[in-house]
Amino acid sequence: MDTFAHRVRSSVAVSGTALLLAAAGFGLAPTASADESQPPVLAVDTAAPAEVGLAGLPVDFTTKVSNTGASDASSARLIYRIDGGAGLPSNAVGLEYRLSGTEWKTVPLTYADGKFSGEMPETFPLAAGQSRTVQLRIGVPMGTPHNGDSNGGTQQLKMTTLVSYGASGAATATDDDTVEVDGLGTGLSGVPAAVTAGGPAV
Repeated sequence: MDTFAHRVRSSVAVSGTALLLAAAGFGLAPTASADESQPPVLAVDTAAPAEVGLAGLPVDFTTKVSNTGASDASSARLIYRIDGGAGLPSNAVGLEYRLSGTEWKTVPLTYADGKFSGEMPETFPLAAGQSRTVQLRIGVPMGTPHNGDSNGGTQQLKMTTLVSYGASGAATATDDDTVEVDGLGTGLSGVPAAVTAGGPAV
């Protein structure tokens, strides 16, 4: 009789311990899940120029990348897409950047169906809660002087900035801007109102 009672008490104790362990494990699971690392949350804001001149000098602008998440980004990537329409040749748009220092570097652009696209060759780390501003400049150079290319033409550039992180991956945020393109013009100034026949040159 005593042996049977001892076995019953032991069984109840083991069952109770198992229930306590299960309950403890269940209680800890949400905490462990909450501690799992979350991916960075990046935002992008490009202050594109309002206007550039057709075949003129490049115009400066900036792109600001912010990490609004709780995790650091080891490498933020900037990608640009520029739509100038079907009237532009493949070497019509130039895009340069300056991440640090004073040297301007080229953003290689590919061309297809009037659209240019390229990724800034350099990436940069961005800690949680921090932001970084990248200097850029854009121009519509129409190739190089006297190389035989047609100047084409466009009235505006539709520029999209995309930001991502890591070696590859989908964009986490985009920013759309429109840049007006001012065409070339000619004019005369200081033209004399009258000249005298046989008189001195004016």
